[in-house]
Amino acid sequence: EDNRIKIRNRFLNKILEENRIGVVNIYGIGDSFLSRLISVAYILDYVSVYLSFLNNVDPGNLAIINELKNILKQAK
Repeated sequence: EDNRIKIRNRFLNKILEENRIGVVNIYGIGDSFLSRLISVAYILDYVSVYLSFLNNVDPGNLAIINELKNILKQAK
């Protein structure tokens, strides 16, 4: 399945580039899959908080996440 993921990522990157949407690939650090996964989670958390401050958005506002959870509950 690793090859399928690579193919999917290449396809998605191609579509995003064609639509002039910037792409930044993020790679975790560490010796194990779990450590790499956690390092990526920390990076993305930092990025989301940083972007919220740049855009004057409260990073603690979870209203949209709660709305998504409610929609997903109804879809069961």
